[in-house]
Amino acid sequence: MKVDSKDIQLHNLKYQDQLKQNPEFIFKPRIKTLSYFQKNIKRIYGTVLDIGAGSGYASIWLAKNSDAKKIISLENSKIAVENLIPNNIKYHNVEDKVEPKFGSFENIETKDYFDFIISFGSVHHSSCLFTCMKSIYGALKKDGYLIMNEPSMNNYVSNAQYIEKYNSEEIFQGKKIQNFERNDRFFRESEYITSAIYSGFDLKYMKHDEQNKIDFQKKVKVFKYLFKNKKIFIAFKKLFLFPFKSIKILISKDKSNEANPKVKPTIFFFQKKINNYIPHIWNKLK
Repeated sequence: MKVDSKDIQLHNLKYQDQLKQNPEFIFKPRIKTLSYFQKNIKRIYGTVLDIGAGSGYASIWLAKNSDAKKIISLENSKIAVENLIPNNIKYHNVEDKVEPKFGSFENIETKDYFDFIISFGSVHHSSCLFTCMKSIYGALKKDGYLIMNEPSMNNYVSNAQYIEKYNSEEIFQGKKIQNFERNDRFFRESEYITSAIYSGFDLKYMKHDEQNKIDFQKKVKVFKYLFKNKKIFIAFKKLFLFPFKSIKILISKDKSNEANPKVKPTIFFFQKKINNYIPHIWNKLK
């Protein structure tokens, strides 16, 4: 498909750029999702699958900070699998634990094998969320966990707003591209949950990833102190083109129930359960 090939080409450019970067600094803020899981749910152990692994940063972090014995970094970019991930795992000296593998997470061949599956900004690229969830469910052992940190949309976002967003252009790797060409499908929160439940998962935890918001609040604390008057604060922001777009969150009412097509990073923990039936199930999805 042309869409897939263009998306992969642009990601290959991204991974080529990352090959020039210092492997010491590959770790992203999403790593804190794994820290939270280990602190509040259970220690990660055994065999782990990191889907859409990218640079392999989550796999490498787990190799150094968990009881995992083997971590498979699954990625559909050959540049990442053959060059970037091996380069990073060698630098961090975790070659005995992390194994790069080329493939798709929408059709995982290994069944009932993994204790944990990690998805950091990957599942939202799936062409069919339900098919993807079923593939992940089948690859996990009984009672295994799916740990996700994915961009999501408010449940009130309309189909028309989705179409408008997907047809909009952005700059990615210095090239203009429409959102739908990147396979960025920003599912509603309820769609993640529904597809997982229909596949047999139980939802154990869900929360918006507030890390970026917290960091932002620290940065603007001094400005709030200096500009206690709301009108002056807003005027200052507009005058100097203040770069933090989410500043309205700090000075306006909560509008989370409105149809705001803004993507939010969301954490989901799902556990594989073997159920005799799924309550409240609808007719078979078309």
